Amino acid sequence: MRFWDLDDLQSQKGPVFKFHARHTNEVYPDQLTGLAITKQLNNDRCVTSDTAGRIKMFNFSRVDFLNTALSFEEKEAQVGVPWFINAHRKLITSIEVVEQSEDTFADEEDLDLLPEDLRPEQRVPWPDSFVLTASMDWDILMHRLSNGVKIG
Repeated sequence: MRFWDLDDLQSQKGPVFKFHARHTNEVYPDQLTGLAITKQLNNDRCVTSDTAGRIKMFNFSRVDFLNTALSFEEKEAQVGVPWFINAHRKLITSIEVVEQSEDTFADEEDLDLLPEDLRPEQRVPWPDSFVLTASMDWDILMHRLSNGVKIG
């Protein structure tokens, strides 16, 4: 995976940080099939999927990508991997992070969709964000982003 400084797109600099996702398997090398990044959590978490049906979550919240005083090894040591799970029996074809929007109240458009006898309610915050995957094993699964636990 490679990371660029989006505030400095005019220069010809390469990525500010890059590393191997290490989806390794003892029998054969796996290839990444997908990547999804969180939007609500400061864009500091991502999940990757591979040809063996596994999902890996990375936490970049502690990494200072622009700190040139840190070596590659020091930056890489700051990348957290909270979980790496066998989610599917075959290749994962699609992966998405599902997050609740920051808007907790119904919009005016939502009011038009409600039957006349119903009133809007304040939306309850979700307990977590979720990882939604589809696979060649014909399953669509949802896992918790925080710990990788399968919901269904």
